[in-house]
Formats: sequence, structure tokens, C-alpha cells
Amino acid sequence: AAHAGIEADDPGLRECNGSGRAAPTPTGARPLVPGSAPDAGGRRDAQGRSLDDPDGDGVASELTAGEVDLVEYFLFQHPPPIERRDAPGFSAGRAHFTAIGCATCHVPTWNFPAFRDRRTDAPLHVDGLYSDLRHHDLGAAFHQPRFDGGVTTRFRTPPLWGVGSSAPHGHDGGSLDLDAVIRRHGGEAAAASAEYAALDLAQRNGLLDFLRALTLPVTTAAPAP
Repeated sequence: AAHAGIEADDPGLRECNGSGRAAPTPTGARPLVPGSAPDAGGRRDAQGRSLDDPDGDGVASELTAGEVDLVEYFLFQHPPPIERRDAPGFSAGRAHFTAIGCATCHVPTWNFPAFRDRRTDAPLHVDGLYSDLRHHDLGAAFHQPRFDGGVTTRFRTPPLWGVGSSAPHGHDGGSLDLDAVIRRHGGEAAAASAEYAALDLAQRNGLLDFLRALTLPVTTAAPAP
């Protein structure tokens, strides 16, 4: 929603208890980061326009707390991506993935001791993400012309969970398969891409089999009442 300029007003982000943790939202979930909501509308000018308004449109609370809760509930119901570790070649393929430097940016696992899991209140741990969540320049083959005449050269490392069932690949969907998108890497990832091309056929196929084992679960819609 924030990418579309929609600022959310979630009371759970604004109402902190004495321990410094944010109060639960109406569904009981704890917000990930305690603090002030970006558009709480607590400060207004003489015309009633919000002064707590990052997108500058003068509208506060564009998403209500209830709407935010519904989005959270929807997302919580999604099953997590799957690492099919029993798939043939998974361990060997992952070893090649790490050895040639892919895991430098596609970091498999994150631990966030300062943050809490919303459902369990345990320290936040994310396994199988395969991203450093940073932006990198992967060379001219990934550069994206903009309508203003400029060129976007840096893109966030995409998480690889679910990559085995999410072709085509690349931020623009310009690579039809995993082999093509790996070979397309240049710039900061040129060395890893060259290492991939230098693997023998069996090793490359093993690495690709590992990536194909990172899948999204198949879900079915509930029957109509």
C-alpha cells in the first residue's frame, strides 16, 4: 500500500506499553516494529490537513486499522514457501550455489533478535528467504529505462523462496528459465555468473535442481457456500 501512496494508521503501531513493545492489533498480532504510525494525523494545520503525511497529499489514515488487520489476516493465512530438501540433488546443488558466491546476496536465513514474531512473540527468524534485501547493480542486461529518460540500475535482491514455481524470472520477467536469468547476471554478480558458466553440466543441473526445489505450495479455493 505504501508503494501506491496509501498511508496506514494502525493503532498497534502507535500504542506502546511500558516495555516499549507495540500493543496488539485487534486480531491480537503484534506489529513488527513499534513506534509511531507514519500518518497518524495527530498534527494538523488550520485547514485540517495532516502534518504527519509522508506522501504529501494532505490525507491522513488512508487505510484504517481494521483494513490493515484484514490485510494482515489474509497474509497470515498463506502457507510458507517450501524447501523440498528431500528432492534429488538438493544438498549438492545448494553446495554449488554457495560455493560460486550466489549465497553472498541470496542469503538463505535471517535472524532478527531485536524483532518479535507476531504470532509467537519469539525472536523473529526467517528461514529459506535467500535475499540480503539490499539493492545491487547487476549490469546492463538488468538496467531498466524510465519514462523520465533516466535508467534504474539497482534492484533489490529478490527472495528465492518459491523461485521454482515462479517463472519467468528477473524484475521484468525477461528471463524464461533459471539458467537464462543466472547467465544474465553481470555487474556486482558477474563473478558468480561466470563461476556458474564454468561449472560442468552435472554441477549446473544440480544447482538448477536445487532452485527448482524452492517452490510455492499449491492451494485451492474454498468451495462456495
